[in-house]
Amino acid sequence: MPINVYYPTNYIKTLGTGTNKPILVHAMDKDGNRDEMVVKLLESERMDRHANLRELVATLIAQKLKINIPEAAQISINNDFVQTLFGQYEHGRVQKSIGLNFGCKYLEDLQQMSVYDDLKKTQTKDALKIFYFDMMIQNADRTIVGGKPNLFYKNDQLWILDHELAFTFLFPIIGRASTEPWIINESDKNMVENHILYSKLKNNISDFSSLEDILVPLTSEFWRETESDIPIEWMSEDFAKIKDHINAINDNSHSFLKQIITLLS
Repeated sequence: MPINVYYPTNYIKTLGTGTNKPILVHAMDKDGNRDEMVVKLLESERMDRHANLRELVATLIAQKLKINIPEAAQISINNDFVQTLFGQYEHGRVQKSIGLNFGCKYLEDLQQMSVYDDLKKTQTKDALKIFYFDMMIQNADRTIVGGKPNLFYKNDQLWILDHELAFTFLFPIIGRASTEPWIINESDKNMVENHILYSKLKNNISDFSSLEDILVPLTSEFWRETESDIPIEWMSEDFAKIKDHINAINDNSHSFLKQIITLLS
């Protein structure tokens, strides 16, 4: 399904005090459908066209794996919207973000999970999928240190947000041993042990069968559709690298799963 393009009509507020400081807007698509959208402005510290691509691809993978994540959108900021903010605090950032920005539908009443929150039994299977997902995409940003864990809950459902720092193999850390994509090595120890779900899952899972076929939906057709969904402004060679990385794990999923089981046992 093509990623919808929304056009912001008015600014509501700035969300949080984090690095990116996304804004919440009322927006409308070409068919006149209106919604509240979260916009991660291009002018934000961690955002650029490469980060937009990472956000979008991570979202589409998560959706395919049936992990709860807000619906992605392209947010087209133009001069008309910029003028509505004249004299307001965010005018400068928005003006420097003219063009296509990554956004998603706003979900009310999401509660951020903390290190002190226990998982409910009904959340365990989803938590296991999220941990697997983050190890696969090398996402070190769902962490208990250095910022927000980017994991939320609403009723009994877990929700994930924020993947601009995912796919760290695209900008490898100096000194990290080079390994095959499906190998979780000693250099990944901090990413693993600082993950918000690691201590909640460690020694608490006896059945990993839900992960045995989790990557089956990531077919060649999925990748063709994903490539066609990426705006030309965001496309780069990173897409092929991400696809090759995930496909290598898919081809060696048994070995990858064994490592996940070892980490959590």
